[in-house]
Amino acid sequence: MEKCDNKKKSELANTIRYNVGAHNNYMFFWEGLAPISEGGYLGPVQYPDLVEEIKKSFGDLDTFKKSFSAEIDKIVEACWVWLAYNTKTGSLEIRKTKNHG
Repeated sequence: MEKCDNKKKSELANTIRYNVGAHNNYMFFWEGLAPISEGGYLGPVQYPDLVEEIKKSFGDLDTFKKSFSAEIDKIVEACWVWLAYNTKTGSLEIRKTKNHG
């Protein structure tokens, strides 16, 4: 790369950011699906405090699952759907990120 080629540096930085984000998201996803003996997710039994927060934010687990699934159904390209904690409102919410970001 030529010295001070800012356009190429910017393109490279975006490519690296995209691929690192993809790697992190997929690792998080697949680790959650791992067998329980390998640290996989046990479900609501494993995190009763999370279940209570979901109930506070969405009413109940079924409403959350339906809302979360509805957001997933809307995905048309490289997006991820997350359950996130909003520090301003103190509640859980469903968010989408684009391009692994």
